[in-house]
Amino acid sequence: ICTVLVKVCGYRAANVAIANHDAGKTVRFAVIVGFDDGYLEKARITWGDGPTAQGPTGTAIREGTVQVNQNFETNPRMALWREDARKHGFQASVSLPLRAGGEIFGALTLYAAEPDAFNDDELSMLMLCADNISYGVTALRTRQ
Repeated sequence: ICTVLVKVCGYRAANVAIANHDAGKTVRFAVIVGFDDGYLEKARITWGDGPTAQGPTGTAIREGTVQVNQNFETNPRMALWREDARKHGFQASVSLPLRAGGEIFGALTLYAAEPDAFNDDELSMLMLCADNISYGVTALRTRQ
């Protein structure tokens, strides 16, 4: 799904972050597609209460809600990542929570090259993608 979102839909990057239940509430990236070049490693995204948890991915995991950042340049919550996002050509991002068995286990996050990239129609399509990823993970866990 991440590959299709980048290569067919034209997003700059897409990833699936899995919430680790460790002391730092870190995330590990199960999938990274597109132009990353170390961005996510440097971002040190978490999902707890600290500064690195306040972006779309951490908030989507922590709160279980879709998080839209329409502009890295003007969104004060993105200040921590703004400079590196600019270097990578990221202007907007969205994170959608992933659920299995009623619990949030991670987030699907996409980065766009233009600001205001996520309208209601786009978000509806992306929610279906997140639901498909959640369904796939649930099916794999059930099979195991």
